[in-house]
Amino acid sequence: MQRGTTALPRRTARDEVFTLLFRREHARMVAYARLLVDDLPAAEDIAQEAFAGLYRHWPRLKDEHVAAGYLRTSVLNGARSHLRRRRTRAAFRPARRDDAPSAESVAVRNEDCRRLIVGLTRLPLRQREVLVLRYFFDLSEAQIA
Repeated sequence: MQRGTTALPRRTARDEVFTLLFRREHARMVAYARLLVDDLPAAEDIAQEAFAGLYRHWPRLKDEHVAAGYLRTSVLNGARSHLRRRRTRAAFRPARRDDAPSAESVAVRNEDCRRLIVGLTRLPLRQREVLVLRYFFDLSEAQIA
């Protein structure tokens, strides 16, 4: 072997069995997950995670005939977790504000407020108090007097 290259691991008989199982069951597991979560991309992810988990536990699997049952259980558990996360996200989604002001209108309003405050500071204290009571607190002239 040349330096700098990595050799691929030799495929064992177990790898061949796993590959055959994947080819036979993958579409079925995706369809199963899709029926549970009603979302194709999520169903593909759930099925993929089930196969990844099976592959990690493959050496400990005593009977390869129980692998399909393991996959079904993994897909079911993955779908339940997905639906639980979906419910949690929906319950804690902040309210959407469609009527949010644009950045330009906020800048103009801030500039107007700044000019108003500068104008108020130039007034004598009593006149400033009257304007604040009238327009900020919305008091009538009689209430202000």
